[in-house]
Amino acid sequence: MSKRTFKQFFEGCGLPHPVSDEENTPEIKYIGSINSWHDDPPVEYTQHLENCCETVSPRPDYSYKKCPTVTRKVGRNREEITCKKCGIQWMAES
Repeated sequence: MSKRTFKQFFEGCGLPHPVSDEENTPEIKYIGSINSWHDDPPVEYTQHLENCCETVSPRPDYSYKKCPTVTRKVGRNREEITCKKCGIQWMAES
């Protein structure tokens, strides 16, 4: 039995691959490290919070933003965060 990738499997069945939809993938734009923004975040990040994120309030006195992001560990204390909708990317250090 040969090993095939998921993409080859879906193409063999005549179906589009559900994950690798290259037409709808936004272009990635790196906007820097969140730790260096202080009180002045980039315009792309504020637009991302307004357009891509939704406000969730589980209790009347508490709310937070829920964003469609992918987080990847780059090092021991660094994370690379990418938005699935608008395609911006930034780093965060803890």
